[in-house]
Amino acid sequence: MPAWDTFVFLVGFVVNSLWSSVLTELTLPGICTTLRAMNTAFISSREISAAPGKVLRSLRPGSPAVVTANGKPVAILTPTSEATLARDLSALKLSRFGQALTTLQDAARRSGASRLSSAVVNAEIASARKERRQRHVA
Repeated sequence: MPAWDTFVFLVGFVVNSLWSSVLTELTLPGICTTLRAMNTAFISSREISAAPGKVLRSLRPGSPAVVTANGKPVAILTPTSEATLARDLSALKLSRFGQALTTLQDAARRSGASRLSSAVVNAEIASARKERRQRHVA
């Protein structure tokens, strides 16, 4: 496996392992209980419209708030600062990567692609690369 493929695989494995442990705790029936146990605030979109400054001041460092519209979650409001902005954005991107990876793995399980051997996967990659090279030559 080339170095880049190894890196992507290892990052994917680590992120998926961490994300899976989070997901097992956040099952749909227990999600509200879990979020309340984590002291996550729930803020309606109307509260934000009526008093945005008050809502922003009420955010606790390190404790995101769930924004709701008509009682349903629509966004997560995460406090940040100039000092932590880059780190906070990186954490959000890593979280999104974990979600995307989990979605892809679920789709692979449903389609049966997760049961393909490495040899079959490598042959498919080689075939796609060969086809791409032939298109660029033509």
